[in-house]
Amino acid sequence: MCWSIPKSNKLGLDALKLNTQTVKISIPMGLDIKLAGNDNVEWYAGATIQPTYVVIGKSYLLSSDTRNYVKDNSMLNHFNMNAGFETYLSFKKDGYTLQFGPQFRTQLFSTNSKMFTIEERLQGYGLKIGISKKL
Repeated sequence: MCWSIPKSNKLGLDALKLNTQTVKISIPMGLDIKLAGNDNVEWYAGATIQPTYVVIGKSYLLSSDTRNYVKDNSMLNHFNMNAGFETYLSFKKDGYTLQFGPQFRTQLFSTNSKMFTIEERLQGYGLKIGISKKL
C-alpha cells in the first residue's frame, strides 16, 4: 500500500515513530585467511561481498523539516551490495568445530533509489557463532 498524501509525523510536539522494514535475500561470497593457530585452536580473518535483493520492504521518506512523511515502497532500491568483515576463533575437539567472533556488515549503496537526496547505508555489528561436525 502506498500513501501519496503527506501526513504529519508530529501532532503538536508529539513525535511519531516510523519503522522501515525489509526482508532481503543475500548470497555471501568471500574468503577466510588463517592468521595463527595449531591443530586445536585457530584464528581467522574473513571478508565477504554479498549481492542482495529486497523481497519485501516498507519505506518512508521524510520532508526536509522532518514534520511530514510519505510511505512509498517504490522508493526502495531493490538491488544492493553489502560487504562483511569478521575475525573469529575456531576450536576443534572430538570431531566438532566451534567458531565465534565479531562481525561487521555494511551496505555499499543507499537503501533509497537514486532519485531521492536522502541516503541511507545500513551497518550491522554482530557475533558469529557456529558449530559443525565432520561426517
